[in-house]
Amino acid sequence: MRRANTAIRREYHMIPTLDDLLTRFAGRKWFSKLDIKDAYHQVELDESSRHITTFITHVGMFRYTRLMFGVCSAPEQFQRIVEQLLCDCPLAHNYQDDIILAAKTEEEHDQALKTVLSKLEEHNVVLNHKKCQFKVKETMFLGHNISREGVKANEVKIKAIQQFRPPKTAEEIRSFLGLVGYVGRFIPDLATKTFELRQLMTSILVQFNDDLENEPVVISYASKSLSPTERRYCQTEKEALAIVWSIEKFQLYLLGREFHYSIPFQKDLALLEDNIIRGCRLVIPHSLRPRMLQLAHEGHPGETGMITRLRDRVWWPGMNKEARKTVRECEGCRLVSRPSAPEPMTRRQMPDEPWIDVAMDFLGSLPSGNYLLVIVDYFSRYKEVCIMRKITSEDTIKNIEPIFVRLGYPRTLTLDSGRQFISSEFDNYCRARNIQLNHTAPYWPQANGEVERQNSSLLKRLKISHALNRDWKTDLLDYLMMYNTTPHCTTGKTPTELLKGKTIRSKIPSISDIETMSNIHGEAQDRDTVRKHQGKIYEDRRRHARSSEIKEGDCVLLQNLLSSHKLSTTFNPVEYTVTGRRGNRIKVIDPISGNRHERNLAHVKRVDKSDTILPSTMDPVPMASSSLIVSPATTPGPSRVPIASTLMTVSPVHRPSRCITKPSWQKDYITQITTDKSP
Repeated sequence: MRRANTAIRREYHMIPTLDDLLTRFAGRKWFSKLDIKDAYHQVELDESSRHITTFITHVGMFRYTRLMFGVCSAPEQFQRIVEQLLCDCPLAHNYQDDIILAAKTEEEHDQALKTVLSKLEEHNVVLNHKKCQFKVKETMFLGHNISREGVKANEVKIKAIQQFRPPKTAEEIRSFLGLVGYVGRFIPDLATKTFELRQLMTSILVQFNDDLENEPVVISYASKSLSPTERRYCQTEKEALAIVWSIEKFQLYLLGREFHYSIPFQKDLALLEDNIIRGCRLVIPHSLRPRMLQLAHEGHPGETGMITRLRDRVWWPGMNKEARKTVRECEGCRLVSRPSAPEPMTRRQMPDEPWIDVAMDFLGSLPSGNYLLVIVDYFSRYKEVCIMRKITSEDTIKNIEPIFVRLGYPRTLTLDSGRQFISSEFDNYCRARNIQLNHTAPYWPQANGEVERQNSSLLKRLKISHALNRDWKTDLLDYLMMYNTTPHCTTGKTPTELLKGKTIRSKIPSISDIETMSNIHGEAQDRDTVRKHQGKIYEDRRRHARSSEIKEGDCVLLQNLLSSHKLSTTFNPVEYTVTGRRGNRIKVIDPISGNRHERNLAHVKRVDKSDTILPSTMDPVPMASSSLIVSPATTPGPSRVPIASTLMTVSPVHRPSRCITKPSWQKDYITQITTDKSP
C-alpha cells in the first residue's frame, strides 16, 4: 500500500492521547474493558475503492473487501466510527479497538455496559471475548493499571526496565529512554537522572484532598531538558520558563480549575568572615548600592556592559534593573545614545478613484541647473514630470495648473514643507480650488514614500543618461512612456489604464493595433454618428453640395488660393491631369513642367474638351518663331523677367483674348522668352 497511500487523502480526525483518556478515570471504581475482534476488518470497503487494495500472489490477484491494516487513513476512520457508536454512552471511551467503561457506582456501570453492548450488537460489531473484562475493580489500559486508587505503572513495564541490559549502541540508548519515558510520569526528576550533563527543570502536579489532612497527593511528574539557548537564561528566566511549561504540560488537569504554583528556591547565601556572599560574589547592602552603581558606570558603559561588570563581582536583588535605570538617567549617555526606534509602519490606504490623492515633490537641482517637479497619483501610480528653472511658488503654480486643467483638481495634495509649498500664494491657490494640503514632517521623507520612490527611479535614469552623454530630456520622455505603459508591480495594471481606462499606445505593438477590442463607449459613438449625419445633411443642403465626377485622367484647373491682386482669376489657366483620387482628395500633374500638386475636390474644376476654343478657329497672326524657356527662380543674373511684362512684348498666342495674370504656382519661377533673330 505504499504507492496507494501517496494518493489516498487522509481524514483529519483527532485521536485521543494517553493524557486525554487518563484524566477521565478520576474517582471511578468499576471498570469493564472490551476488545473489538480483528479491528479494521469489521469495516467494509466500498465497491469503488476495493481495486486500490489489489495485490498479486503466486495463485493470482486478490483484493480486500474490508478495511485493511496499512492504509494511511485507517486509524482516523476507525477511531471516528467507534466514537460515533459510543456517542450515547458518556462513560465509555475507546482508543482504536480498545473500549474501556469506567463508572463510580455499580448500578451506573451495569446500565452503561448494557447500553454499550446493545449498541455494538445493533451494528454487528464482534468482540474478542478472550481479551474482554467485565465489572472489575482494576484493569490494565494502554500499559497502565487503572483502579479506584488511581493510575499506576504496569508491573510488566517496570520489570522490563529492571531487566534491560546495559545499552551499548546509540540505538539501544534511544530504545531504553523510550521505555523509561513511557512510565516517566511516575519517576521524579527523570530528565535529571537521564541527562546529568544538561540543565533540567522538573515539574510535579499534586492535589490536596480534605480527607487526606491537606497532605498533597502526587498526580504526575514531568521534566524537560533545556535547549542550548535556554541554558543561558538567568535564574529568574529559567524559573519563569518552568512555570509556563508546567502549566502547558498539565493543562488537561488545570483548565477550568483554580490552582497555585510554587518554585523551590535554592539557599545559596553563605558567610565569609564578616561578608555575605552568593556563590563567588559579594552581596552588597542597601546603603552601598548607589556607590556600586556609580563605580560600575565610570567610563559610561552601556546597559549590557554595566550589568556584566557588576555580575562579575557583586550581587543584590534587583541589581540589573537598577543598572539599566542608571544608564538611562545618565545625561552624557542620553545625549550620545542611538536614535529612537521608528514607529510601526502605517500604510496609506489606496484611494477609491484615480487622481483623488496626489503627491508632489521636487528633484534637483541637476547639473544643468534644472529642477524636476514630480507629481504621482496614489491610485494609479501615474506620473507627471515638469522641467523647471525656478521653483518659486509662482512658477510651481504655472506648471501644475495645465496638468490639473487636463486631469482635474485632486482632493488632497501630499507634499513636504518646502518654502514654495507653505507660502501664502500656494495656499490661496489650493484653497480656491478646494485642494487639501497634507504637509509631511520635516526631515521625514518616508511620509511621502510614493513620490520619493519615483524620485529614486528618475534619478537612476538621469544618471544613466549622463554617463552615456545622451540628451537627458529625450531619455526622460522615453522613461515616462515606458513607466506609464508598464504594469505596476503592486497594482498589476499600467498607470494609464487605471487613470484613463486604457493603456496608451507605445512603440511595442499590441493586439489592439490590429483588432478592435470590446466597445465600452457604444452609446457615445452611436450618438456621435447620429449627430454627424444630421449635420452633414444640413450643411450639404446649405452649400448645395453634390458628388464630383472627376476621375483619374481628367483635365482640371486649380483654384487660385493665394491671389496676387483683386483682378486675379478664380482658377489658374494651366490645365492639369488627374493622376489619382482618394475620397475628396486628388493628385494632379502639369504635363508640361511635371509639377505635382494635391488638392481638395472643392478647389478644382474639370475642363470639358468639347467647350474648349481650338486654335484653328482663331485668325492666325504671323509671328517669328519663338521658344519658351522656363528656368528655376534660383537662377542668378538679370535674366529674371516677370512673366506679365514678358507676355506684353510678344505677339499674342492662339488663345481667346482675355486678361492673363501670373499664376500663384509660378511665384517660385521666372519665365524667359528667347526669339530667334535669324532671317
